[in-house]
Amino acid sequence: MRPKFFVVFMSPNGSTRLVADLFMQQLSRSDQQVASLNLADHLLVPDFMEEIADTENVCLLIGSPVYRDMAVPPVMDFIHKLPKMKNAWAIPFVTWGLACSGIALWQMGKALIEKGFRIVGAAKVASVHAMMRNLDHPIGEDHPDKDDQKQILQLTDLLVSRFETNEIKDLDLETLDYQSPEMSEECKGRMEKAWMIVPKKIDTNACSQCGLCEEECPVQAIALDPYPKFTDSCFDCFNCIQFCPENAIQPAKSLVEIQANIVKRVNLIQERPLTQSFV
Repeated sequence: MRPKFFVVFMSPNGSTRLVADLFMQQLSRSDQQVASLNLADHLLVPDFMEEIADTENVCLLIGSPVYRDMAVPPVMDFIHKLPKMKNAWAIPFVTWGLACSGIALWQMGKALIEKGFRIVGAAKVASVHAMMRNLDHPIGEDHPDKDDQKQILQLTDLLVSRFETNEIKDLDLETLDYQSPEMSEECKGRMEKAWMIVPKKIDTNACSQCGLCEEECPVQAIALDPYPKFTDSCFDCFNCIQFCPENAIQPAKSLVEIQANIVKRVNLIQERPLTQSFV
């Protein structure tokens, strides 16, 4: 049984794209039918979703960075807008910056099952923390490293082999609910709440209206009017802040304070293993 593989991802920092590319490359090497979609290319989403709906046997690999212990809103929106599927399998995957991988895999898996998908694998992959990109030695430095990438290639080969031999196995959703009961319950309690956007202040004296923040926003949440204005689709990837050449966009909490809190959380939780495949 050969499904067509669809690789979908959101990757403000580039780490999730790297993992998606590994899946794509390994699937192509084994002569699988495969198509990919970067959710930042929002104009392509309707046609891509229609192609998924019109395909008889689908295996969806869908990836998200972990923000606030969960999958990011654009990824969950994509899943929620999918039609009810038959003969469909899914492999959620996440990249996380060593603070906590949260319940993102469980969250994605649950939503996919509700759309008719069978979960046949999953992966969490260590990566550089998005809020540390401007540091010389960020949390998660050098990740995904060679060992992380090797695990993704091995997972891909295993799943292809199982499809080829009709030995595909369903993954128990509860396997993806691996945090402590207390943390899991706290995270799940935030799932249905609105995504809280960090307030941002624009220094109009410093801002040159260059438009770089607008270009770097993966969800088209910024418009110049004449200075940057944010819509509700912002999910705080902080690309605008980190790419602004004039440092004209400042969060309510300074980036230094945010980074210090991240370091405290990394040291407190110490989640292991850093990268893990589930089959």
